[in-house]
Amino acid sequence: MNKHFNPVFCIAAFLLSLVVFLSPGCSTEKSKSIVFEAEKLYHQAEKLRQKSDVKSEIEGREIINQLKDAYFKTTGFCWENIDSLPLEKYPEERKRLQSVGFMAANRLTQIYSAEKKYDSVIFVANQLLYFTDLEGVELLTTRFNLARAYQSRGNLTDAVDIYHSLIDTFYPPVTEQNEIIAMVLNLPLQIIRTYRIVGEDSLATIENGIAEEYYKRLIEDWPNSDLEMAAIGNLARLYYDLEDWDKAIEQLSLLTDSTGLIDYEASMMIAGIYINGKKNYNNAIRIFDDLLSRVNDTTIIPDILMRKGIAYFEKKDYEKCRQIMSSISDDYSYFYQKSPIPQKYFALCFDKSGDWNRAENEYKWLIDNYSVSEPAFDAHLTIAEHYKKLNNKGLADSWYRRADEFYNTMASRYSNTRIEASAISYLAESARRRNMWDQAAKYLEELHNRFPTTEHGRRGLINAAAIYREKLGNSARADSLVELLKRELLPVDEGKSIDIITENNK
Repeated sequence: MNKHFNPVFCIAAFLLSLVVFLSPGCSTEKSKSIVFEAEKLYHQAEKLRQKSDVKSEIEGREIINQLKDAYFKTTGFCWENIDSLPLEKYPEERKRLQSVGFMAANRLTQIYSAEKKYDSVIFVANQLLYFTDLEGVELLTTRFNLARAYQSRGNLTDAVDIYHSLIDTFYPPVTEQNEIIAMVLNLPLQIIRTYRIVGEDSLATIENGIAEEYYKRLIEDWPNSDLEMAAIGNLARLYYDLEDWDKAIEQLSLLTDSTGLIDYEASMMIAGIYINGKKNYNNAIRIFDDLLSRVNDTTIIPDILMRKGIAYFEKKDYEKCRQIMSSISDDYSYFYQKSPIPQKYFALCFDKSGDWNRAENEYKWLIDNYSVSEPAFDAHLTIAEHYKKLNNKGLADSWYRRADEFYNTMASRYSNTRIEASAISYLAESARRRNMWDQAAKYLEELHNRFPTTEHGRRGLINAAAIYREKLGNSARADSLVELLKRELLPVDEGKSIDIITENNK
């Protein structure tokens, strides 16, 4: 017998190899074939989705059911085979399989959300989270879809718990490429806004403290970064919403450019606070003058001048406001032609100065030349209200009818656009000003039904609830609308962290 031959060792090696052979897992070729089959199933489902040409409601339902089956077939295959690809042995293949499962599950949540089948969304999302170890954007998307489903089902508390977990999980709110995740960064403000709108003031107050601490922590942990600047902007927004003007200005003053001066957008925000919040018009005017002294961009100058004119208007210096708006017309005609705001204030100045004949002519010019704009929509009601105050019922009714006809025309001509949404909201406003509360509430509900995911639609629901409660004495209907609002709020702002606080959004 060979002295190097050890039968005990050979038996042990054989048993070990047998264990490995029988352990969960598969060969490299088998792992690749699993991923390939999953990707093929997903692409077949996507091909069906892209080729779908719905010509009737029945066909639409049939195609939707086919899509569900195709995507469920994909996720089913992924979850049946996921344990065959342990992460430590097949990291690349497992991640690819997870990614395919995520994409198919995400399609299913989109379909079920559109159908308002939120229990199905929750099932699909939880199944995805159970079988996978998602990270990054995939985890964020899945958890957010789950939270939105809970919220849409009426479980706002459960949804907010998930939103809080996202804020904690994605700290700091940046991607691997060091890009800010606005969805997460803005969540604290969105939660506060939701609670405030639905009347949960005590919960909004709690969230105010949480948000303030969160943004201060980001500012402290990430100095001299884009994330710090974004957090400062959101903290300023928080203070603005709380009407803590001095703290808002303090934060905005930290947003400086390369020369050490407060940057343009922050300066405009501060000026807006002085106009709309502190009512310190002289300080706002000084800021605008400072900007005009250091800005050379001719596309920006007329906007600064316009806001300076608005500050004079709020100061009740109508002559100075009119002079500035006139200078914009003379020196920056391209701006004047595309923006109705200077013409609006031109008319308002004559109105406030007591020169109604000139004011009415300017309002009519505004209507004729900027018809597809909210200032033109508003001008109709301004004229009607003037004659109503004079007890000139004939002219007042004539202008209200003219306004309603105009709004209906705009709504029809620009169907499914923001213009239609504005037109419906002005139909409601026209009814409200005439104490036609039932009609106003119906228009506001129509506005929400037509544009449920927009600011116009949500505000319509808020105002409709207020009318039912305060004017029509129908608390049950008001409560049902508020409950609906709880399910639909918390939009995600993918854009800037903070809006410029100006005449248009004060």
